[in-house]
Amino acid sequence: ELRLTQTAAGALTGELDIDGKAAALSLPEVDWHKPAGAQAEARLALEWQEGTLRRLTQFGLLAEGLSVAGSAERDAAGVWIVGFDRVATGLTDIRGSVRLGNDGHLVVGVSGSSLDLRSLLAHLQEAPDAAGVVPIDLNAAVDLVVIGDETFLHQVTAQADYDGRRVTRASLDFTFGEARDLSLRLASVAPNQRVAVMTSANAGAVIAALGLTSNMVGGAMQVEAVIDGSYGDAPITGTFEIEDFYIVEAPVLARVLSAVSITGALEMLGGDGMLFDRLIAPFSYDGSVVHFDEARAYGLSFGITMEGDVDFDQDSA
Repeated sequence: ELRLTQTAAGALTGELDIDGKAAALSLPEVDWHKPAGAQAEARLALEWQEGTLRRLTQFGLLAEGLSVAGSAERDAAGVWIVGFDRVATGLTDIRGSVRLGNDGHLVVGVSGSSLDLRSLLAHLQEAPDAAGVVPIDLNAAVDLVVIGDETFLHQVTAQADYDGRRVTRASLDFTFGEARDLSLRLASVAPNQRVAVMTSANAGAVIAALGLTSNMVGGAMQVEAVIDGSYGDAPITGTFEIEDFYIVEAPVLARVLSAVSITGALEMLGGDGMLFDRLIAPFSYDGSVVHFDEARAYGLSFGITMEGDVDFDQDSA
């Protein structure tokens, strides 16, 4: 139903109500689906000036599992600027804005209490370099971001550039588990190569939050990885480094120390912990398995070398 009104100033306004009950709708990127027959209502409030649609003073969509509300306006150059007062579906509850930048990129701002990225990340993994997507410049500040069924990032601030095929630059700061100072920086260094660097002042908390071990305490961490896009299945390679950390209550390490009769070190392991000066672990990652090759950790009086795999799909190491 469309209702039109002519104002005294000559502007034309309209209200459009849409009953979407008969339609089947789907937004797979946010895992929202509405079958035909399910209730859905949309409303638009429009305003024309000199025969041109200038603004949507209000738009909204209300359906089971989805609520969207906002407004939009053309600027002096005729470019639409869209503001979302609220987008809520599932675990997502955000607000934001979208406009077309001078370089043809969509400039997107997002903020709010929670953002569920699980379906979007799965979609990108299925077609990581799909062409035809509009380039995006993103700024975000969200209290909670869901990236896995049991994986949550808190107090997330992010800036990123997406060229329509891949993320070319990113700056991300967030809290993960008890690690409250994680940062990730990504930059393009060649046409098909990107470098990512992640740092934290509490490596033990990061590793515990990943579910790998709770036997590490403290440590300054830096992970540097090279992402080679020259061919599709190229693994990510890099180096994992930690400085000045303690190992506590580690049964396997305790048996090794006992076998070689390093009693003082064994006592430290059962007390405040054994101090290591540095861990250096070269790695490769193929999308599900991290392979560590010739990893080494050393303290004042001894060192350890290691190698092996961490399989995230099988939850094994």
